[in-house]
Amino acid sequence: MRILYISGAYLPYVGGIETLLHGLTAEYGRRGHVTTVLCSAVTPDERGVSHLDGIQVVRVTLPQAMATRNPRGILEARQVISETVAAFEPDVVHAHDIGPVLWLYRQVVKEPRPPLVVTMHTVISRIITDAPPVLAKQVLAADWVTAVSQSVADDVVGFAPSAAPRLSLILNGVAPPEGPVTPVPMDPPRLLYIG
Repeated sequence: MRILYISGAYLPYVGGIETLLHGLTAEYGRRGHVTTVLCSAVTPDERGVSHLDGIQVVRVTLPQAMATRNPRGILEARQVISETVAAFEPDVVHAHDIGPVLWLYRQVVKEPRPPLVVTMHTVISRIITDAPPVLAKQVLAADWVTAVSQSVADDVVGFAPSAAPRLSLILNGVAPPEGPVTPVPMDPPRLLYIG
């Protein structure tokens, strides 16, 4: 299977989505699937195609182009997305959260499209409070939606109620440690919270 991942960022930027996505691409590669990641470039010199651990990563400067209202930058990102999808020919597209790259992908790639799965990682309506119809449209364009927690699933149903029949709760998995687990001494217990 050929899987195109769409994400706001990817390694070397470290975050929950980036780490999860890297683990998914590695595991799918071990299982014989081919993956490509389409994501935002943080700086203009990062845009283009690179490879990380055997995975093709295509970066576009779309968020910056949209923020600065740069039509040339948007058209350039559009062209890169179009060429990437045409060359890769994905069997399925899996987007992580919703954002500019997913929005432009949907504008560029017309029907018939490969199935689109959107995994929501964030209670997005708390971050983007002024655009619920835009958020709903992005989610409703998906063939299936997954949420990584119950609060994220509740948020999706809150701003896109008609997505509920196509919504699954799938908690993120964590690979178990490779060696034996030893108990942590707890006499007396000490807790450190980092948030």
